[in-house]
Amino acid sequence: MISIDEATCTTCGICYEVCPDYVFAVTKTGGREIMSVRYPLQCCQCGHCLSLCPVQAITASFIFLNDFEALEPLDISPARLANLIVSRRSIRSFTSQQVPRKMLDHLLHAAMHAGTSSNGQSESFIVIQNRQFLTHLEKLVVDALWNAGLKHLGKDTGLVINYLKKKYGSDFVEKCRAYHGVITHRREDGTLHGDEKIGGMIFRNAPTLLVMHGEKNNSLTQTNSSLAIRTMELLALTMGLGTCWVGFLMAAAQKSKTIKRFLELPKNRSVSGALLIGHPRYTYHHKIPRRDRPVRWI
Repeated sequence: MISIDEATCTTCGICYEVCPDYVFAVTKTGGREIMSVRYPLQCCQCGHCLSLCPVQAITASFIFLNDFEALEPLDISPARLANLIVSRRSIRSFTSQQVPRKMLDHLLHAAMHAGTSSNGQSESFIVIQNRQFLTHLEKLVVDALWNAGLKHLGKDTGLVINYLKKKYGSDFVEKCRAYHGVITHRREDGTLHGDEKIGGMIFRNAPTLLVMHGEKNNSLTQTNSSLAIRTMELLALTMGLGTCWVGFLMAAAQKSKTIKRFLELPKNRSVSGALLIGHPRYTYHHKIPRRDRPVRWI
């Protein structure tokens, strides 16, 4: 519940202006206007009103003013921030050095402060550093993707190819065919040495894999996770770490109940994001050109 101390409130209206869900309203009591909590059930518990109330007239049962921490003044110029953004790369070659727990805690703290729809904060994290666990999970991902359809993409024509092109488009199918080649050729190369050479194909031998999961039926879970992961990617770069999004794991988990069971996810949860984290073996020194995209101004 949230409430306003009428004796303290100055009716400045700040709480009304910053509230995302229009919880507050100005009402008349005893011949004077006061700010009131008119629609308490609409509150998303974001805490904006408590943070900005100049006279501390607002109290809430879900958060206390003493829980707030003062922010340091921002000293990052737009140019430096822009340089950080364009410096981000998907790292796929890592050293064997493990990422310290303190650094991972720092990344997780930042991720938990990323925005979520309606302040839901419902996404959770799994941090995996066990090499045997990662190796087994990687094989599950490869098998799930292969059996879900990649095994059919070795041909130029056929019922499956035609169906996939009709449903997803020719461009998408052609891109997927490259992954058919990757898995096929690595298995062929491994067979020459008596072993399937799929190790590192998905997780790139990174020392740490972070998996995010959220409510299965929440259409914004993946968006929330994407915001959190991008926050970690940028912060990791300032810490000398490299990262890489693992879309393969997300796709495979949607197709495989075995992967969900292996990760011990409840039935009402789904994998919504995955990020490789480690110390990069190489450092990029150039901004890579990007294609111009159409921009419509209105």
